[in-house]
Amino acid sequence: MAKASIFESLADGVRERVSAAVPVVESQTAAVSALSDSDLVATAQDLEALGRHVDALRVRVAGEIDARSDREGSGRANEDRLSVRFDCANAVEVLERATLVSVREARSRIRLDRRTRERTTLTGVQRPAEYPAVAAALHDGAIGVETAHYLTDEFERLERRGGVSHDEKETGEREIIEAAVTGFSDADCSSDEVLPQTFDEFRVMVGAWAEFLTRDGVEPDAELAARFRGIRLGRARDGLVPLSGSLMPEAAAGLQRLFDAHRGSSPRFSTMPEHAAEGDAWGDEMIVDPRTVPQIRHDVFVSMIQTAAASSDAPSLGGAAPTLVVTVSADDLDGGVADIEGVDIPVPASVAHRIACTGAVQKVVFDQAGRIIDLGARERLFSAHQRRAIGVRDGGC
Repeated sequence: MAKASIFESLADGVRERVSAAVPVVESQTAAVSALSDSDLVATAQDLEALGRHVDALRVRVAGEIDARSDREGSGRANEDRLSVRFDCANAVEVLERATLVSVREARSRIRLDRRTRERTTLTGVQRPAEYPAVAAALHDGAIGVETAHYLTDEFERLERRGGVSHDEKETGEREIIEAAVTGFSDADCSSDEVLPQTFDEFRVMVGAWAEFLTRDGVEPDAELAARFRGIRLGRARDGLVPLSGSLMPEAAAGLQRLFDAHRGSSPRFSTMPEHAAEGDAWGDEMIVDPRTVPQIRHDVFVSMIQTAAASSDAPSLGGAAPTLVVTVSADDLDGGVADIEGVDIPVPASVAHRIACTGAVQKVVFDQAGRIIDLGARERLFSAHQRRAIGVRDGGC
């Protein structure tokens, strides 16, 4: 049999076996409740073993799609690349459309395969995988993708820091995987060695090796911290925009001090009417703050943004102080929606009322064609006394 036909038959066999496995496991969820306790635990173990093989195959397939879609690595003409043939921009889009997984999951699978597949150089020389021990254990179904991801991510982080011996890193990878495979596969192991029996114990082992590998490396310093500093605004979801990032030590300390200062200066009201100024709000009730600590930090952060924007030292934007712009039509003021400049999230019109309560407002009226037909002066709708009274009445502005 010719070499090409052998590979074709092997390829057909892979697809046939995968397709045949689907009806074997489908529609089994209804029978789970009838299992005994011991059978239930044993089934969990068997399913996990099956899942590891399936996940390894999914990673390998995603990586092969990536390799055949790569402009340089595939060796194919542009029009022959896999992604182009399926009218997609890249391998991630192919996976996204073919499997309905998220972009994040598609990238995760491709990233892991790049670290665990053999590579061919431009001269045709076959090179081993970047993480050979992880690759062997993953493809044998001895470890899962979560374990493989965690170890390779941690070692990649060590590589970025620098100062790690290549030989010691290889030794660490091999020792960790051997311990993980033995520990995960034999819960009754009576060896005197400390083997990980849970994923958390595996993480501890990886952390111990990381400390060992960086014992002579470069300690985190200002230059390293400056390289990885950053703040990111994520994609809006459920009406919220996620905020994440890494702060320099002095920035984190300053932010914590501001949190402490704002939390330590909570609003207070006069307890006796004779102590209150004329027209000022007063009350003798203890006001209970229903907010959680993260919610308080969020509101403190909003106050800090507003204070910074109102500061005379703040840089101007278009010749004026950086001002939050909220657009809402007159018809939508009651129960409609509003738009906040800079964020692509429609918000309830009540947000416009809340912002009006806490800051200055400038009325801008548009006609049906979008032309400005009236521009009012900036004015503050509520005095400080009125705002405090609203806070007492409503439990917050």
